[in-house]
Amino acid sequence: GRFDLARFFGGGLRALHPLWPLAMLGNVAAGHVAIGLDLRGDNTVLASHADAGVRVLSEACAALAAGSMSAAVVGGVAEPVSEASLERRHLEGVLARDPHSAEYGPLAPGEGGAILALESAPSAAARGTPVLGWLSGHGFAPRGP
Repeated sequence: GRFDLARFFGGGLRALHPLWPLAMLGNVAAGHVAIGLDLRGDNTVLASHADAGVRVLSEACAALAAGSMSAAVVGGVAEPVSEASLERRHLEGVLARDPHSAEYGPLAPGEGGAILALESAPSAAARGTPVLGWLSGHGFAPRGP
């Protein structure tokens, strides 16, 4: 139950992939924004597939609906469509070929990015902020085990 620095550097550090720190850069950037804007609560879920935007949007909407937060800043970006990205998705078995076939997963190639600020209607009303739009639907259905 106690962190042992000598034990970590003696053997634990070798268990980490050398590129692991680079995977944390997205969290560092989001954390910096949250600190700068004094945002509190749930933080960053990173996804690298073409469903990244829909995934974070769905998770934010679920948290807003559950009342665990009153506002969220969500965003997603998909990698560019290229020969390398298509081959990677093909090898992962997640690239959709035929929407009526179960051979491959549901992902279709796409690229782009977006950031949205979402707030529950009661929270906006309490702040006297007009509702500028409504999100009428979203979807994300990960494959089960």
